[in-house]
Amino acid sequence: MARSLVACRLAFQVQSISGVALAVILSLALSWRLDLVAVAIQTAAIRAFYLKAKMMTSMSKKMLQSQNRSNELASEAVGNHRIITAFYSQEKVMTLFKEAQIGTTVDYP
Repeated sequence: MARSLVACRLAFQVQSISGVALAVILSLALSWRLDLVAVAIQTAAIRAFYLKAKMMTSMSKKMLQSQNRSNELASEAVGNHRIITAFYSQEKVMTLFKEAQIGTTVDYP
């Protein structure tokens, strides 16, 4: 029973692969101009998805770094709020915080 199950599954896979291969070969033979366009478009689409994924990972790294810098600055400001208030440095701290937040939108790869 197990042997027939494996044989049926293997036969189905061979049939599927050979059907796809035959369809590709026939389509290339019958309408090669249309296939060249399809291959070019598919290549461009794959390239676009790759670049999008690369850009998203780069942006997420930059965003994480910016958030870490902002969190460090905010925790320092909260811990040293007496000193900041004594020297009237609230505007300077807010400027530094805004600059740390802008770091995510500056450089695109």
